[in-house]
Amino acid sequence: MSNKITVNWDDFEAAFVVGSPDAHYFLHAQTGELIYLSPMDDESARDRILKKVEEPGWLEIPRASTPEGMVEVEAFIAGESDESYKAELTACLSEQIPFRAFMMVLATNPSARSRWNELREEGIQKRLQGFCRTHDLAIDDERFYKGSG
Repeated sequence: MSNKITVNWDDFEAAFVVGSPDAHYFLHAQTGELIYLSPMDDESARDRILKKVEEPGWLEIPRASTPEGMVEVEAFIAGESDESYKAELTACLSEQIPFRAFMMVLATNPSARSRWNELREEGIQKRLQGFCRTHDLAIDDERFYKGSG
């Protein structure tokens, strides 16, 4: 039987968004407390957080990497049916900052942006559910169960 905990859902879900590899999220497996360690934290805050998460019960939530995020981008582009728009999105991949270029092109097409947000949410839920399975956790929030299928 999974350990059922209560978390701040929005913060918990945010921990599974592709982001900076220098940012770290920690979850207390018994209390549901979440801690975010930002690369912008000063040294004393960083030391205090790192000391706290050494205590029993803390789990580091693995960050989704930029390569994982780009796999999601490439899957989205591959599924685009409008060949002209697909070519425009594909061209973004050769930009210096491909994700930013991709998002700028997406901003011009509300329908594509909506499809992207759905795919992105699926990736977040997949990572979140995988983490919970690995650590035998269940989250006391109905949104947890929508993605557990």
